[in-house]
Parts: sequence; C-alpha cells; structure tokens
Amino acid sequence: MAGNAIDGGERAIDMARRQRAPVGTAPIDARARFNGGADVAAAGAARAGGRVYARAMPVSRGLYALRYIAAEDGDVPPKVVASFAPDSDPGARLFYGPDNADGVLRAPGDALVVSVASDSVVVVTIFVEGAARNDGVKLKLDRLDRVTDRDESALRQSAGREAAAPEALPVFMSGHIAYRGDVTTRTGEWLGEPGAQEDIEGFSVHWPRRPIGVDIGYGCEVAGLGEVPETLTGDFVGTRKRMLPVVSISFRLRDEKAEQFDLELEAAFRDGSLVKVSGREVSARARDGVSPLVGVRLLVRKLRASDVEGKGPNGVPAGIQSGRVKLYRGSSGGRLSVAGQGQLP
Repeated sequence: MAGNAIDGGERAIDMARRQRAPVGTAPIDARARFNGGADVAAAGAARAGGRVYARAMPVSRGLYALRYIAAEDGDVPPKVVASFAPDSDPGARLFYGPDNADGVLRAPGDALVVSVASDSVVVVTIFVEGAARNDGVKLKLDRLDRVTDRDESALRQSAGREAAAPEALPVFMSGHIAYRGDVTTRTGEWLGEPGAQEDIEGFSVHWPRRPIGVDIGYGCEVAGLGEVPETLTGDFVGTRKRMLPVVSISFRLRDEKAEQFDLELEAAFRDGSLVKVSGREVSARARDGVSPLVGVRLLVRKLRASDVEGKGPNGVPAGIQSGRVKLYRGSSGGRLSVAGQGQLP
C-alpha cells in the first residue's frame, strides 16, 4: 500500500496479476467480500490487516476503458487489479498506460483498456488497507468503440454553437405611429407591434458607430403617395401626422463591405400578414398588397468569413437561385404561403 506498504498485500497483488483470475471463484456480487477465491491474495491482505474485495463487470465484444475515478481514502487509496473470469474470451487483453505498466491501478486517474472479441467478465480485485466495510473506490467502465448519447449531445451542442447567428449589431429604428406619435426603439425591438391597429406612417434606421464601407439604403411605399425614394441611415422616409400609412418597405446593404453583413427583417401588417426574410436585400408587403404596416423589426449581423465565402453576390448561398423568400401568415386559417408559390398546407 502507499506509504505504509504491507508485504502481504503486495504479494497478493502480484499473485492476482499472475493468475489473471481468482482461483475457484463462485459468482461474484459487485462489492461483495471476496470470500472463496484468490486465497493467497486474501490471506496476504488479511495478515497485514487489510481486506480484499472484488467486482464482476460483464462486457460484450468491444473496446472499453476501465477508469479509477475516486477513492474514499485519499491518503492511502486502495489498489485495483483487473483480470478475466474463467470462460471469458481466450484472446481478451488488458492494456495499461506508462504509469501502470505493472498492471496495478494505484490511485484515482489511473486507467486501463479492455479488449474482448466475445462476451466476457472482467474481474476487478480491490486491495484495501485496514478493516474497511467496503472497497471504497469508484470505478467506471466506458465503451470506446461506440458513439454514446453523451457524444451525440455534445456534437449537437457544438453544432448549435457553430450555427448560432452572430450577435446583432447596434442598429435600431425610430418612426411615427398614428395616434402615438414619434417612437424610438432599442436594438432588436419592434417599431410598432404585430397585431396592432396603429399604422406606421414613416421611419428611420440608426446605426451608431457604423463601420466605414457599409451603409443601409431603405425606402417605402406610402398609401396615396406611392414610392418614396431610397435614403440612408439617419434619414426619415414616409410622412408624419398625415394619416398616410406605409404599405411596403425595402432595405439593402450597400457599398464595398456590404457582403460582410446580413439583414434580418420582420414586418407585420394590419391584415395579419407576417413577413420574415433575410439577406443583403430584403423587402416586405402585406399578403393583400395594400394593408398598412403596423410593426417592423430590423437586425444587422456581421457574417463569419466562412459565411461570406459561401454566399453569392446577392447574399444567398452559392449555387442557389437568387431571390427573396417571404413568408406570410394571415389572420384567418393560420396558413403559410411563399411569395409566388401559393399557399402551403
């Protein structure tokens, strides 16, 4: 044993390692006192005041890692030796690391690898100093040649982190809403809201600390006035206090660094239509073509280098036909439709 080593225990370990399996073992209960087999090992440990325990670990064809996880006695941790029960795979093998070349797991952190070609039983013999009531160790047998549920969960989490959208940049909107007046939002907030009855009459896009080489051009169509010319961040489009609602909107990234960014637009209209679209150029109109805009939210994200390389000139993935996809959710029936393709079931 560590520190105050006992000769009998060391001889017992050597005998168990040489014999590969306890002599004359009956079926072994996990954590049961090792009472009939490994007579020499038990006798050696008993003479020194220690005890010997054993566990049986059935394994099927495959590759496993037996890990020494923890010991109740951290000062003098029990020593662990592995072997195979009779009638196990004749070609079963144990592999040890450089710190356990003698075949003994001496402390938490040690491990061995088990390789079997058919159903077998790994017998783990634990040598404990003193009159312990149990073996006082935590062991774990992990399958190495299979993808586990934990592996799959870790992969999903990793994929989710990689696929997660980059954080939205500090772009926000302000506008004039009928019966409410001028309203200013924060980044990621709606100007107006879905389901509202107050129409948006005009709006501005604000981009503090906007990078050099990129800007947002935006315009709208106002009921009774028609198209309003495109303007840039900080400017107002539409009307105020004239009860003339906006009925369509459009946004586009422009200038030489536009391809490094992406727009995400959500727009809600009084007829219940909800439009969601993303890309470097985005626009929205109600399903009926004339209903007023009651809510809009615009996000700007900085693309990763890999995303930039995989996109074509209009911000859509390379190899996919360019064009904006608009999803409409009407107030009746809850059905979705894709612009130009009719209703979806």
